[in-house]
Amino acid sequence: TAFSLFSQDVSAQLKSQYDKKLEGKRSVYNQTLQYIYDNPQSPSLGELYFNVAEMSNEINVDNPGLTAEYYSNVLKYDSDFKKKDAVLYNIGYYTYLAKVYERNDERQKNIDLVINWPDYLRLSEEKLSNSIDAFSQIKDTMPDSYYGTEAIYRLGTLYFDIALDARSPLEYYNKAIGYFDEVAQREGDQLQYYGLFQRAWTYFNSGQFDLAIDDFTLVLEVVKNDSLNILKT
Repeated sequence: TAFSLFSQDVSAQLKSQYDKKLEGKRSVYNQTLQYIYDNPQSPSLGELYFNVAEMSNEINVDNPGLTAEYYSNVLKYDSDFKKKDAVLYNIGYYTYLAKVYERNDERQKNIDLVINWPDYLRLSEEKLSNSIDAFSQIKDTMPDSYYGTEAIYRLGTLYFDIALDARSPLEYYNKAIGYFDEVAQREGDQLQYYGLFQRAWTYFNSGQFDLAIDDFTLVLEVVKNDSLNILKT
């Protein structure tokens, strides 16, 4: 149809514009890296690595470990970087992604072990320690950070994922519940109800069904009230 052809044409144009923008960003990315390599004593290495990391998360989509490395270099060269909380958050996030990608890739290569994955094909506190440390640093030392609540929420999701892989998961589910509970208690925070839902889901996965039902009931009440408020406007 004419609409379908128009839609395809618009999509092709948008992709072309995006590819052109990405190519320009890749050029700046490569030039910045070259400058860093040519000027290892530059006093601006922290800022330069931050710019590289911000571009890397789009250029190196399939290599989050590299992006995490760039963010880590920011604090290596400038431990008091002005956006330290953002850097720590991204170190935590991209390091986590890298470990998940690594696990998933190795599982694909060893799919015959799916019935009982060996420990090296499971997430653990040790494997995610860099992410846990980064998010914990925001939580413990930057209470007013824009990333404060989200760092706590991420700690909950990390421990939930560790629990899913663990042979004895209850300890990790309970740690996840602790973090989600902290988010759920933050009145007015945009992540408050995400924390409530994830706490409910974690209770459910850990076999604490009565507590899960209580939380899911609260979630349904929130959804109902929000729907009523929308109807009134």
